[in-house]
Amino acid sequence: MKICFIAPLAYPTLCGTNATYVTGPAVFQVLLAKELIKYDFDISFLTYDNGNPSIENINGIKVIKIKQQYLLAKIFVIWKALKIADSDIYYNSGGIAGIVSLFCRFNKKHFVLGMVTDAHVNKYSKEFGLIDRLTTNLDIYLAHNIITQSKSQQISLKEHFNKESVVFNSFMPLSNAVVTNKEKTTILWVGSMADVKQPELFLKLAHEIPQGNFKMIGGYAPSSDRQYTIYKHIKQASQEINNFEFLGYIPFSEITKYYEEAVMLVNTSKLEGFPNAFLQAWMNRAPVVSLNSDPDEIICKYKLGFHSKTFGQMIDDVNKLLIDEHTRNEMGLNGKLFVEKEHNTEKIMKQYIDMFNNIMIENNNK
Repeated sequence: MKICFIAPLAYPTLCGTNATYVTGPAVFQVLLAKELIKYDFDISFLTYDNGNPSIENINGIKVIKIKQQYLLAKIFVIWKALKIADSDIYYNSGGIAGIVSLFCRFNKKHFVLGMVTDAHVNKYSKEFGLIDRLTTNLDIYLAHNIITQSKSQQISLKEHFNKESVVFNSFMPLSNAVVTNKEKTTILWVGSMADVKQPELFLKLAHEIPQGNFKMIGGYAPSSDRQYTIYKHIKQASQEINNFEFLGYIPFSEITKYYEEAVMLVNTSKLEGFPNAFLQAWMNRAPVVSLNSDPDEIICKYKLGFHSKTFGQMIDDVNKLLIDEHTRNEMGLNGKLFVEKEHNTEKIMKQYIDMFNNIMIENNNK
């Protein structure tokens, strides 16, 4: 079975090279692809061109490069690459909206869409511009299969688009490190320098809690002047705060050690889907303090941290975890056990493989 992943920003994660930016959906697709290869799937990726050969083989994955173009030229370049992939199934999650779904419709290929944020399943969300909203809606309407990250996403998708979906949990390679509580000193933030992530609130949090040791990890999209502006602002401001360190972009292959040192993970986003960072924190026994995002209310339900809802309450919640070692350790252990049970790689891979096999059976019966 041949599956093509459309992940324009996945190249640094695929080959382990440095970059300024990577997305959670790209990381997850690389992890999923590497697992599928173990089951003899034929995998290809569409990524943005980085100056290397237009087609590479990286650890058994065929990587097809596309140049960043505009309008009709962009459609032509992407369609050409999709034909080179010549796959049975095309999987798009946080990649290029609108173009792949149309390619699949015209070429009678199977299109699988993975949702990446709660905003995408809300037809009236104001988090995206008109073009992004229209192309994402098109993907939803043309998708043969849709994978949602939570039950709440599934319900919202049905209400807004009358589309069915399946809920598949994400997974992350488990950390085997044994970290003592004495080594955990960092209040960590991980994300992109996007407005929706509200990174400036983490700076404000460091001002409010001078006794904390704050570290921020995040890069900027090369195509976004706004993200670069925020990146420069955070970097400059970090030099004026004694208890704040801005690390910039850290490759996925090197980021685990920062979670191992984290006493907690702070999330300040306006909205999310299901962040990979939550899983990485919990598997390293770091509770999550989230301002707005709590997918299916699991943070509260399973006592994995705090869902603050207001910035004032976030200050109180971070202080509580700093002071209350018992609560911190209890929530940290809850997080690790939760990931091991609910985000088990083997169990989730069976769901994906069953879905892909059923797709092929249905296609062969047509």
